[in-house]
Amino acid sequence: MPNNSYSQGFTLIELLLSLLLTSLMVLGIAQYLTVSSKVQLTIQQETLAARTLESLLLQAYINPSSQEDFERVFSSNSCPTGALSTQLDFTHWCQALVQLPQLTLTSNSTSLSLDWRAPTGNRKLVRPAFQTRE
Repeated sequence: MPNNSYSQGFTLIELLLSLLLTSLMVLGIAQYLTVSSKVQLTIQQETLAARTLESLLLQAYINPSSQEDFERVFSSNSCPTGALSTQLDFTHWCQALVQLPQLTLTSNSTSLSLDWRAPTGNRKLVRPAFQTRE
C-alpha cells in the first residue's frame, strides 16, 4: 500500500481564500446593482422630463392663447384641477410633479427647461421653443 502524504479535504488557507474571493464577488455584485438601479431611475426620470417638456411645448404651439393658463399652473407648481385641466392636457406635468423631486420649470422666449434632483445629482433638461406660426 503506497503512503499518500496528501490529506483529503481543504486546508484552512484554502477555505479562507475561497471565503475572501466569495465576499469580494458579492460586494462587486452589490455595487453593480446599486449603480444600475441609479442609472435606471435617472433614465426613467429623463424620459419623463423629455415627454413633459415636449407635451407642454406642443400644446403651447398648437394653442397660443393658453399662455396664461400655462403660467398659472407653473407658478402654483401643482397639478391643475377643474375647468383648466379639461382645456389642456397636463398628464405628463402631474406625473413629473410626483416623480421628479424638487421640480422647477423655467422658460424664456427661446426655450423651456426642467430642473430636478436625480439620484446622481441635479439634472436639467432644455428644449428649444417651437417657432411661431406666420
